[in-house]
Amino acid sequence: MVDQASQLGLSFSLVRKELEATLSQAESHFAYVAEEGAGSQHLKLFIDEINLARGTFKLLELVGGEALANEMLTLLSDVKSKQPANLTEDFVSSLGGAIYTLRRYLEFVGQNERDLPILLIPAINAVRKLKREQPFPDAYFFNIELNPNLPTPAPATDASNVSQQAPRWRIMYQVALLKLLNSQQISASGKLVMRSLERFEKAMRGTPAWPFWWVTCAACTALFTEGYELTQNRKRIFSRVDQQIRTLINEGADAFAAKVQDGLVRELLLLVSISPKRDGEIGNVADAYGLPRSISEKDLREYRRMMTGPELSAFEALATALEDEISSVKELLDSVERNEAKPEAFDKIGAALNSVSEVLKVVGLESSARKVGTQLDAILKVKEMGADERDKSLNTLADALLIIENEVDLVRHVDVHGKPDHKPVTGAHAQAVHIVFDEIRSGLALAKRAVSSFVDSGDKLHLANIKTTLETVAGGFYFSNEEKVHALVKSCITFIEERLIAKDAPEPDAHQLEVLADALTSIEYYVETLISVDHASDDILRVAVDSLSELGYPIDR
Repeated sequence: MVDQASQLGLSFSLVRKELEATLSQAESHFAYVAEEGAGSQHLKLFIDEINLARGTFKLLELVGGEALANEMLTLLSDVKSKQPANLTEDFVSSLGGAIYTLRRYLEFVGQNERDLPILLIPAINAVRKLKREQPFPDAYFFNIELNPNLPTPAPATDASNVSQQAPRWRIMYQVALLKLLNSQQISASGKLVMRSLERFEKAMRGTPAWPFWWVTCAACTALFTEGYELTQNRKRIFSRVDQQIRTLINEGADAFAAKVQDGLVRELLLLVSISPKRDGEIGNVADAYGLPRSISEKDLREYRRMMTGPELSAFEALATALEDEISSVKELLDSVERNEAKPEAFDKIGAALNSVSEVLKVVGLESSARKVGTQLDAILKVKEMGADERDKSLNTLADALLIIENEVDLVRHVDVHGKPDHKPVTGAHAQAVHIVFDEIRSGLALAKRAVSSFVDSGDKLHLANIKTTLETVAGGFYFSNEEKVHALVKSCITFIEERLIAKDAPEPDAHQLEVLADALTSIEYYVETLISVDHASDDILRVAVDSLSELGYPIDR
């Protein structure tokens, strides 16, 4: 018996050459259309070739190729009827990209004997954008029955006063959402999103709303812990989840459960499906919904980039090459420090850093290129100094080189649009501050683990060192002139002293400990943003302020 892959491969092999020739002809006609405009006599010929390709895709049941061809045909039909005077640059780019993607997709199908229409979603949406139509979600071709075999969750751990708690959880979510929509502090914002969603999931256990939050938590765990790309479609998912949070707050769990959109659930399940993991909550959700293992996020990213542009591995190789240039500059500067530099040493330094600057411009990091140029000027000034004066300038040289290294490292952190994902630290003082914040972050993580362990076991031994740990954290904030956050941490310490570790302290309930964890999470996220940028918005600190007020330990807002 011939399996599905073999059947596709057999059918495809019979028409592949003709289909490739059809797309090649279409590409040839489109070149004339792009040059001559909508009045070109080649427009009808172009439409005919795309229509022929659409029919072939339909015959082969390659639904992605058929969908992309259909989108192109409806757009071209509109252009033919309206005959615009000029074709826009976006039109030419998107249509040309669609043809190129279809040709690469033929290569993929031929090599892999499988149809993965999700690979064509970006090209389809580029064409739909020209038509001013809503983009297809990633799960458009993801056919899955929403009849899960749901497990029975553990009892709700934080169901008290959900109406009172939920607005604070939403603030936590929205602060992170704003950063995610701008592709900023993705790692830190992901942690905050997951914390917020975990609170909703725990509070909704035993209600009709719980399955949605369970799936949402699993999807976000996969996305943020496994290095998923944060594409525009995925950003839209987060915005739609925020709308669901608003519905829950305004209308309650029962009304919310009746309004959950199947399309959004499928989007979330797709994120779970492409995770290579099948353990923990990700595995539980996958099993409950019978999710297939059709493709992994890693393969999806690789295949899409293979069809549409350079892989990010190219940036990794480029960063390595630039680091080699920096290493040669280091050696030359070491020779300057030892007074062993030859006269041409500074010329070599200048040539190497000029090369680095030009490469940074090519990959779109204009600001980094300018910084390298500025530091190059500072280094070349040393060339004119005498030996004594040159010795005094070595610290300046070290700082300049550190700045250049940080800018080069940005090449490794460009996102899918070629924009840097974080801002590097600069200079010796910034390095010292970075170290302090790393210690603060470690202390907060340790304190959160201690609280979590205490919740699980009820053993106060887990809290034995938490006061000392948070005192260190508070000291770090004091050193960094973060007075408000210092006060927040001190308030947390007071609560822990009086309500958790004091001999006559009453037994704390799970809700109080969750609220304390919210405060610590808020402070932890604030630190993450301080590490990534020179300053951070204190909006997220509202969560900590509100949490401590609820616990009875307010500070001045």
